[in-house]
Amino acid sequence: MMRTLLYIGMGFIGVVVFLYAVLVWRTHRATARRDERVLAVLKPVMTRVSGGENVPASEIAALAQDRLTRNRLYDALQTLGRVDLFPAELRTQVAFAESDLSYWLTHPNELGVPPDEIELAAQFTREAADGQSVDYYVFKFRVHPPHWSADKGWMVGVAGPYPHGEPPATTAAHTFSRFDRLDDRTLPEHLEQSLTALGSPLVR
Repeated sequence: MMRTLLYIGMGFIGVVVFLYAVLVWRTHRATARRDERVLAVLKPVMTRVSGGENVPASEIAALAQDRLTRNRLYDALQTLGRVDLFPAELRTQVAFAESDLSYWLTHPNELGVPPDEIELAAQFTREAADGQSVDYYVFKFRVHPPHWSADKGWMVGVAGPYPHGEPPATTAAHTFSRFDRLDDRTLPEHLEQSLTALGSPLVR
């Protein structure tokens, strides 16, 4: 009897491990598909930049304006030592945070598409567990029909933490959305809910 129960238990654990492995594989594959789409858009222009070609400022500006390609463009130009080509007005933490959240939302496991509209709702500075000040940006966003979440109206997402007073960064560890409606709670409460969900260590 004990041996039978042991086999059943081991079989159950094996199924759980298998399902978890499938989930991880699907998530990685979905991430790769999103990244490949963005790379396909950037590659032609970046190939010309790396080859020393004089790329029109309008082409660079169009990619920088696009929230999905903005941060990846900046990262690529930084690698090539050509951040001077990136529009100065978008070289801000707010602009990078907006792109960071939009990129996260585009993941197939999340919205699956960039938000049709996104606006900064609030900025908060908090003290992290190590005593450093960090900034979080709370955005409201929405998508248009026929997307499955269109009927929610304005939803909330958080980008951060970014070191306070430091040069703008293009990625953050806790960029996230619970897809809660904007009117469900106050903006500080939205931030705290997101940080709680992520287990982000903060000193309040």
